[in-house]
Amino acid sequence: MRLSTDTDWTMVTGAECYRCFTKAYNSTQSSTAKNGTNYKPVNSFNELLYAGGSMLDKVCLTSSSVCLDKFEFFVIRNNTDETRDYLQRTDGVIGLAPDDSGNGESFLTTLKKNNLINKL
Repeated sequence: MRLSTDTDWTMVTGAECYRCFTKAYNSTQSSTAKNGTNYKPVNSFNELLYAGGSMLDKVCLTSSSVCLDKFEFFVIRNNTDETRDYLQRTDGVIGLAPDDSGNGESFLTTLKKNNLINKL
């Protein structure tokens, strides 16, 4: 995963993304996956376009010892050549920018809300 301060979204490549080098997330293999509440069919980041939608799922950081229940993230289901080249062989982007109310809670806000970090 790439870290970026240009977005607050966490975005991950989906199993159905035929133009992605990696396919990191498959919602059919999760018993806790649900469609997200903040569906955006197209997301932009650094003038790069991603097509997909948001999902809610349990996300664990390390060996299931630190988990976030119902974390909302964007699943990349298609992208442009430029986006594919930017991601190269990464599984996606963890956004570290301050929350954008149109995107829901960021990864960092969710960590703080769950008392996994002290400050933002």
